[in-house]
Amino acid sequence: MFAVKVDRLPESVLDDNGNDNYVPKEDFMGEWTAMPEKIGDGLFCMRFTYELETRPDQPEQWVQMKTWEIESVEAQGEYVILDMKNKNDHINLLLHFQKHTFSYIYATNNVVEEAKHFDLDALFSKYALSPYWTARKLTALALNISKYNSVVTEANKKKKSPKKPSTSGAGGSRSAPRPVPSMSRATEGPSRHSTPSKRTREEMEKSGVTETAEVSSPPVMPTPLKKGENPDAVKATRILRDFNNYSKDCWPMGRHFTFNVDCFKCEKSPNKWVVRSRESGGVKWQINNLMNNVKWDRQTVCVMPKGLTSRPTEKDWPRIQNGEFWIIDGQHSLEASQQILKDDNFQHELKADLRYWKAFLVWSDDWDKLRKISTFLNSGNKIKAFEASWAANIVAARDVWVAHGCPPKERENAKSPSPQWKVSLRTNVHKFQGAHQIS
Repeated sequence: MFAVKVDRLPESVLDDNGNDNYVPKEDFMGEWTAMPEKIGDGLFCMRFTYELETRPDQPEQWVQMKTWEIESVEAQGEYVILDMKNKNDHINLLLHFQKHTFSYIYATNNVVEEAKHFDLDALFSKYALSPYWTARKLTALALNISKYNSVVTEANKKKKSPKKPSTSGAGGSRSAPRPVPSMSRATEGPSRHSTPSKRTREEMEKSGVTETAEVSSPPVMPTPLKKGENPDAVKATRILRDFNNYSKDCWPMGRHFTFNVDCFKCEKSPNKWVVRSRESGGVKWQINNLMNNVKWDRQTVCVMPKGLTSRPTEKDWPRIQNGEFWIIDGQHSLEASQQILKDDNFQHELKADLRYWKAFLVWSDDWDKLRKISTFLNSGNKIKAFEASWAANIVAARDVWVAHGCPPKERENAKSPSPQWKVSLRTNVHKFQGAHQIS
């Protein structure tokens, strides 16, 4: 099995309802999700599906359990607790909401055609990185499956048992009790009830588990300057102001605070947190850029401290700076620097400087907000360097041609190439009277 039994519960888990408790094996499982699956007679159950931990250069691999199903879900502290059922056996699977994040994207993209009527896109709207959000949504899915199974079970019963004439008088016979669907059937031994949180709305808002991500609208991203346009100072000011307002609660040390982060303490973040997931081709491209960077200048990356369940403050800085980080912007750069530092074939007097990078510090439990921040910070990569127009290039080329004495076109197979066409990589070309060779 992918999980191991634990004898001692985490401090934030207070009630295990008498079931044995399991946690995923170390470095075995990444993200996870829950998928509706047809199990026969038109009924559905909720299957546990998880991502295998793989190397960065390997494709994603997902595994769906076929014997155990999710009967109910609840959240306690930092954990999502799944009541897993296999016939009459029950176990609790404890999943830390940050270490093993819930992937609604995989569920919505891979739901089978026959289960699309459960409308996972609508169910998993307004995502929040919270164990309570996950528990509420999966509880709602379990309830939808239970209701659907109830209707199907009743329909199957009517097909198998046609209505017979009544023999008990005018009042007719009473129908048999409606069978209880498998998702809500009482089982032998203790079983966890899948009920929503009983806390008040005010308490939930204070703890940050309510779906309020839509309070501030996503910011507009900067765009490259198009041909014929002039820079718009008013628009640029508004875009930056809107972004700062949108992300104002995400900079625990201040919006423009930076520090030097050790690239070996930075880890690739979950793909859904960032706008550009790390790819081996991008890492190679960045390695080449850094190795051939004559000016030795570098970007400012953005990282988020690991292991925090609530927004840090300036008082937490001594602990944060010595900890580890998720990479929100700069995944290819930090991975490239790690590989260059390990490569003894590359020699440079400033090579050791690649270990430390100037970084912004961000924190949020809303992955969609992290993704917007990643997108905004990456927008600098989309604003290309100025490219001269064709007209300017032609005029500049004519200056070079004139500086070489206006030599006539020469065939590629000429027996005696003219020395006037031997041009070196010189940047400043001056106009001279007569023919001159530039060397």
